[in-house]
Amino acid sequence: MSSVSVVPEMPKPTAELEQGSWKTYLLIGGILLVFIVILLILQNNDSELCYKPIFMLGANSELIIRDSVPSNPPSGFKFFCSHRWDIISIRDNSTLTNSNNKATTGSSSDVLISDTCFPNNTGKFYYSVTMTYKSANGVKSNAVGVCTNKYVYCDTNSYLGYDNKSYGIYENGTFWINNPDNITPNATGGSTFQSTSAQQIDVAVDLTAKKVWYRVDGGNWNGNSANNPSTGVGGWSTSGM
Repeated sequence: MSSVSVVPEMPKPTAELEQGSWKTYLLIGGILLVFIVILLILQNNDSELCYKPIFMLGANSELIIRDSVPSNPPSGFKFFCSHRWDIISIRDNSTLTNSNNKATTGSSSDVLISDTCFPNNTGKFYYSVTMTYKSANGVKSNAVGVCTNKYVYCDTNSYLGYDNKSYGIYENGTFWINNPDNITPNATGGSTFQSTSAQQIDVAVDLTAKKVWYRVDGGNWNGNSANNPSTGVGGWSTSGM
């Protein structure tokens, strides 16, 4: 019988093997880089939709986050009470006590931001605070509102409602949002909270319909007996944020 000779396969040159390995590494590295870029883009987009309570507090004043559900809460709104003050956002003008849910200002005003965003970027939430301040002078020194996590406090152009990163309801019953002129408010006629005695302020936020309501000591929402967050009637538009 004739024998069949088998020619053994010659090993590939080392240089060719190394070249193939580098191509594989480059491909994997490119895929990882694209993945990281996508994650960063998604993270940035999500951060624009993170909303949280924010407050402006005048000098020698006190603000307490209420943990108990207020009487006659708005129907269909989830009570948001798990937040505390974000220590990073607090300047030296405030002293935090009671597990960081009570803030007291000294001789200067301060801006206080919640350390927690609302659980979702849509839906209905409401929060409640008790505010007490020393001098009821009717100026824009105290406010409640909502901001995105893109809001950054600085000494100028950082009042609530200056741009589209926050909106504010001030103690004189005015509403400001995306309003850099700081001359004419977006809405007026709301209930005032200018008493030197403690006042309870409830804020109802509809992130889906982009509306906000507030009341003082259980009074009319937005100072109007026809307004009702439970039925969606009235409310000030927050679509500018």
